[in-house]
Amino acid sequence: KNKQRLQDVYKYIVENYPRKITLEEIASYASMNKTAFCLFFKKATNESFVAYLNVFRLQMACTMLTRSSKNISEICYAVGFTDIPYFNRAFKQRYGVSPTQYRASMRNAPQAEGQGICPGRPLPIMTTAGNYPAVVVRMSAKAGKSCVVARYARTIFILSS
Repeated sequence: KNKQRLQDVYKYIVENYPRKITLEEIASYASMNKTAFCLFFKKATNESFVAYLNVFRLQMACTMLTRSSKNISEICYAVGFTDIPYFNRAFKQRYGVSPTQYRASMRNAPQAEGQGICPGRPLPIMTTAGNYPAVVVRMSAKAGKSCVVARYARTIFILSS
């Protein structure tokens, strides 16, 4: 039941992230009160709903920065942020560069062959504990071996071939 409820919450986020989602709204959607929902979500994901939603929105911003020609403010509003300075601060805190610097670096960075893997790009990581929407933070290739380092919340994944 809780697994299905969490999947429903994830689906709701995907369908509604561009607009304001209140805790009351998502708790009601999950048929819970606000306090119970916050405890449920934190226990299931190890982060608060608001933190998860902001990370998801930032990942969507990364995708839009690399795939669209919209300006930064349009992308900010399109992914559900309502304050451009806050969006810029949150982006820089998460990725270490501003959205403008990120876009410039992604336009100049070669992507991994046929996989579309590059720093900042969302990358689903399958583990025995579940599927995590990780974000690539670094890539390298040496002596015919490739390595991708991805991050989800406080967990680091190292994928190598």
